Amino acid sequence: MRILFIDDDPMTVDVIIEHLKIQGHDLNYVKDVPEAIELLMWEQYDVIFIDVMLPYDKVFTEEETSKGRYTGLKLLEMIYKNNDLSKAREAKIALITNWRGEPEVDRVARRHNAIVIRKPLSLDILKKFEV
Repeated sequence: MRILFIDDDPMTVDVIIEHLKIQGHDLNYVKDVPEAIELLMWEQYDVIFIDVMLPYDKVFTEEETSKGRYTGLKLLEMIYKNNDLSKAREAKIALITNWRGEPEVDRVARRHNAIVIRKPLSLDILKKFEV
């Protein structure tokens, strides 16, 4: 299975990534939106994990992302608006967050048929997709 992790905190995903690689999955890991966009334009993934709170970098403004609070949500919305990223629409997508009861995260996830996974992440993370 081809998996992409987009998260700026390697401590959050290092163990998960190594565990999934040992299980035979093909993984890519990027820390910011520009790197993610580059991969999403050219690569096909089965599963994409997007951290909700990423640096807003050069793609989105501070205001658009509420000072980085919703950068991952903006990336998810971009996947469905930008035809250059249309390959990503075929993947199962999960938003990763520390927040509990964040209505904006849940609203955007529902609109794009994504799931929300709360941190800390567990080694059986793919079971969330029943794969």
